[in-house]
Amino acid sequence: MPARPALRAGLGFTLVELLVVLCVVGLLSGMVFPNIKRYSEGLAFRFDRARVLHGLDSLSERVYRAGAGIKLATPESAEMLYKDGAPVLALPPDWQLTILTPVIMEFNGLCGGGSLQLTAPDGTVSQIRLKAPDCRAEVVE
Repeated sequence: MPARPALRAGLGFTLVELLVVLCVVGLLSGMVFPNIKRYSEGLAFRFDRARVLHGLDSLSERVYRAGAGIKLATPESAEMLYKDGAPVLALPPDWQLTILTPVIMEFNGLCGGGSLQLTAPDGTVSQIRLKAPDCRAEVVE
């Protein structure tokens, strides 16, 4: 009867080795995940602010297409519906808009400029200047 081959030593990992690897993975994930969360919150803030700036940039084109001017003098005037059925300026939830200098857009899409203050939910304030004659939004640092 042939002899049974002896089990080869070194196949697999010991329990101690597996526990060490799990501890290292746990420590690394504990350091990485909070940074990922902070990074994603920063991305959400930048995306929302860029969306508001794009809405401001495209407002003169909407005014031109509708053939009717608009005056942004109060935050309520930014929330009201325009002729195309959409809000004049759609803000993300919990964002606030303060109009520092009224923005008057003529029926042809030209404007005399203006300035706004945009406040994020975390309290971050952005000053926005609209440059005449096409009302391009520019963040003032």
